[in-house]
Amino acid sequence: MEHMEVLDDSPQALAGRFGKKRPRIDIEFVRTGRGIRPRFHVEAKRLYRSDSVNEYFGPRWLQMFISGEYAAGWSSAGMLGYVQSDTCAVWLRRLAAGLASRRVEICASEGFPDWAPAGWQGVGLDGVHTSLHDRPLHNLSQIQIFHLLVDFT
Repeated sequence: MEHMEVLDDSPQALAGRFGKKRPRIDIEFVRTGRGIRPRFHVEAKRLYRSDSVNEYFGPRWLQMFISGEYAAGWSSAGMLGYVQSDTCAVWLRRLAAGLASRRVEICASEGFPDWAPAGWQGVGLDGVHTSLHDRPLHNLSQIQIFHLLVDFT
């Protein structure tokens, strides 16, 4: 973390959106130092009731990345789910099914698995999954989303 800054509830720069009307990303990691300062945006949401899957893939969560309102200049980002009911394994299955049933709505990229393990190693990291989405209205063609669930039950 020597060359990393972590920002909380950081307002995002969007054309035509000023002051309090700018969207705010939950967590933003910024590499510090000279040159380009890459950023990794993370949106964090609660998973606790039956309609949480709808919200997770909805216009205020995942679709903010697809539309370019979050992580506009970057090709990857993250979704962090706070599991507050059931287990992470149950929620991973619900999210996988939710993604599969919303492929068109969330612009899931053709030729990429809907919900693929990220292949990360470590305690709690084996459940990290990734999805790839087209950005039809944005100059970056795709964004890869890393999905991490944290157990708060």
